[in-house]
Amino acid sequence: MLITTFAPGLTQYLPNTAALLDTANLVLHPAVERLVLSGSRGIGGTPRPESDLDVSLIIAATALPAAEPAREQLLRSVLEVTLSRWQGAVECDLAAIFPVHTCGLRCFAGLQHAPPPCAHPAGCRFGIFKLQKGFEGYVPWEGVDLKRLYPILEIWQRAGGPPS
Repeated sequence: MLITTFAPGLTQYLPNTAALLDTANLVLHPAVERLVLSGSRGIGGTPRPESDLDVSLIIAATALPAAEPAREQLLRSVLEVTLSRWQGAVECDLAAIFPVHTCGLRCFAGLQHAPPPCAHPAGCRFGIFKLQKGFEGYVPWEGVDLKRLYPILEIWQRAGGPPS
């Protein structure tokens, strides 16, 4: 699915990034339910001309296989669909984010300047799968620094997705 319409906040807060995405040929796998922008081309960032675009592809819980190797195959396919069609003026650094708890990943909804308090008794946790920048596979949770991810802006949501 080619994405050509984004959340109004993208153009409002980040007109240069919006213009870049308008011409990037952003294609998504059907398992993706939301897109979240972070990094230097996101809210509060000051990108250099060569800065990449940090985009998290939020995977629908209903699309995620429960067991390996099917789960890894799906996550790999999700990233490959977008990467193989990307025609942006800068590189797109993608991460497939998937739920571990049943919280609906509200920590990736809307505009957030810092990680919100997690309502899950075990604390915040989600899965990350990457295929770029010398890394291929699941990102170990121990290596995740939530404070470095924020601020974030949700820039697209599949129709009928969770509320932002």
